[in-house]
Amino acid sequence: MTTRSPHGPLAIPCENCHTAAGWRPIRAVPEFDHNKTRYPLREMHEKVQCTQCHFKPVFTDVGKNCEECHADIHQRKMGTNCAQCHTVRGWNIAVQRVKDHQNRFPLFGAHAAVQCEDCHKGAAVGQFLGLSTACASCHLRDYQDYESESRQRKVRDHLRLLPLF
Repeated sequence: MTTRSPHGPLAIPCENCHTAAGWRPIRAVPEFDHNKTRYPLREMHEKVQCTQCHFKPVFTDVGKNCEECHADIHQRKMGTNCAQCHTVRGWNIAVQRVKDHQNRFPLFGAHAAVQCEDCHKGAAVGQFLGLSTACASCHLRDYQDYESESRQRKVRDHLRLLPLF
């Protein structure tokens, strides 16, 4: 008598994942080649335990898009193409285009040396949009200090030129 697999069309021997002691727990290292599936595991996904993604018995019922497993901390403001900024090496590893900041405010000079969160105060919760590109939006205090010093210098210079009575 053959037992019908609860895993649907999975065509591998039961002992590749299960032990002779019982159905649970599954083997620490199941003998399954994910590269032969429609979703080969890469980088960070290779370290995930099977049951973190396959919590239903039919293993083909698993999402293939980032947002199906991961929370969108950007609250859909950055679109659904996570790969335009992130890689499977980790969420904190942004693609070079983002690091180079090739958008409406390219980073040059001192701006290239700052951390994302120095300007994007909401970076910890994935908020990167909505910053002004006007210099004064970040450097108003520097400008005011400079203007104040400049005015003081002009007054000092002016006073030095006044005749003494």
